[in-house]
Amino acid sequence: NLDGASFLDTQLQEADFSYAVLSGADLDRAVLAGANLSEVYAPLLSAVDADLSGADMAAADVPRSDFEGAKFVGTNLAEAQMQGTDAQRADFSEAVLRGANLTRTWFEGANFTDAKLEGADLSIADLKDTRLVGAVLTDAVVLHTFFQGALFSRATMLPFSTEEAERLGMMLLALYEFV
Repeated sequence: NLDGASFLDTQLQEADFSYAVLSGADLDRAVLAGANLSEVYAPLLSAVDADLSGADMAAADVPRSDFEGAKFVGTNLAEAQMQGTDAQRADFSEAVLRGANLTRTWFEGANFTDAKLEGADLSIADLKDTRLVGAVLTDAVVLHTFFQGALFSRATMLPFSTEEAERLGMMLLALYEFV
């Protein structure tokens, strides 16, 4: 049991926290690249600007946590419970979030380039100004989700039509922006 533990600015690459209890722990600016956090129980976790790239967070239970500016590049977050989380400006590029509970989560300015969000629940989530280029959101639940200013591409697989995306205030990336 590591409730309230502080790992502030700590190098924890490849660490094994699987099944750990980290309620209210402080992982701000920690480097956990490649770490195993599968099935961790960590409500109210703080991991501001942490690097969780390539970590295994499958079925992690981290509701009401703070991941502002965190890096989740290539991270496995399948079936994770992240409801009510602050993940503004976080980088979820190439992350796997299949079946994750992301309800009421604040993702403003986050990057989901090539992320896999099939079947994720994004109800009442704020995806304002996010980057969804190449993301897969098929079968995602998007009830009352805020998409204003979200950027998508022809390669993005949305759970609704391009026309509906534009009606919701999303912006289609123009081809000339790839040059």
